[in-house]
Amino acid sequence: MSETPWSDLLMQRPGPRCLGPGIAVLMALSLVKVLYSGGILERRNVKEAMHAAIETVWPSNKVISSTSSEASPCFVRTGHVCSHGEGIGGLFRRMEWVIAIATRYHCAYVCHEADWPTGGHGTGNVGHLFGCSSNVTGDPSRVVAATAIKGLTTARVQLKYDGSPHYVLRYKYGQPLLRSSAWYVDPPQAQVWELNPPCREIFTVTHETTWRWIQQQFHFVRTAMGRSATAWGDDDDDDADDADS
Repeated sequence: MSETPWSDLLMQRPGPRCLGPGIAVLMALSLVKVLYSGGILERRNVKEAMHAAIETVWPSNKVISSTSSEASPCFVRTGHVCSHGEGIGGLFRRMEWVIAIATRYHCAYVCHEADWPTGGHGTGNVGHLFGCSSNVTGDPSRVVAATAIKGLTTARVQLKYDGSPHYVLRYKYGQPLLRSSAWYVDPPQAQVWELNPPCREIFTVTHETTWRWIQQQFHFVRTAMGRSATAWGDDDDDDADDADS
């Protein structure tokens, strides 16, 4: 059987501008199923066709990479990754400190895909939802690819937190559950700040200084891929969320 240009075939269906991307993907995947059931599509080509179906709705070439270092005065990156087996909620509890530091000091987060695993819930790496994947997507004042910081001065920085009652909501297994505003560092002169906190229970359980970054990145990724706005809120709301207190 000759090879079929699957993307051309799939583009004959009504496009995402008419249907919305979710319905368009379901229709495209249904077409793959019909082609396979009817003997038109060979089994060995099913996976390729499924990828083509998704690509026609969310083409990867629409992703905007953050590769410039000119939009931010400083950059925050993790030096190593602590593994865990939790879902996305547990992921944020354990790694949100890096976003808190970036937003507090108006730095850009340096994307490290290994920061975003959800090992215990079958959801895999969720960095792509927030612009951190092989294609780094977002405003370069918020997130950049590792290539953006090549040649910049780097310093290792110690992660600290304010342990006063205002910032510690309670304790769990002897470890503090912290507000995102509790995290701080002594800013170095270097442009890139590398943080290597120990792999212990580091919990961030509120988002008062980080929710804007999370929301804006989620919105940016959706719009970059041609998807519609969400009901999460307006990206143009006031910016009073970045207060450190």
